[in-house]
Amino acid sequence: MLRIGEFAKLVGCSVVSLRYYEEIGALVPAFVDEQTGYRYYTVQQTYQARLVRICIDVGISPKGLKAYFEGGDVLEMYNLFDSFNEAVEERLRE
Repeated sequence: MLRIGEFAKLVGCSVVSLRYYEEIGALVPAFVDEQTGYRYYTVQQTYQARLVRICIDVGISPKGLKAYFEGGDVLEMYNLFDSFNEAVEERLRE
C-alpha cells in the first residue's frame, strides 16, 4: 500500500487532485485509516488514476468514471467511452 503522497508521485498528479478524485468517486483509496485519516492506494490503482488524468486531458469530466469503476451500467460505460472517443477525435482535429 502506498500513502497518498507516494501514490501522487507515482501517477504524476497532486495530492489535492487525488483528494478531489476521491470526493467525486472517480478514485477511492483502497484503505483509509480511521484514526489518522491517512489514505492508502494500491499499485493496481495506478491505471485508474491514469485513466482519470487522460479523461481530464481530453476534456471529459472524471465524474462519469465512478460508475465505470464500480461496475456500473454497461450503457453508462459505453456512453463514457463514446464521449472519450469524440473528445480525442476533436483534439486530433485541432
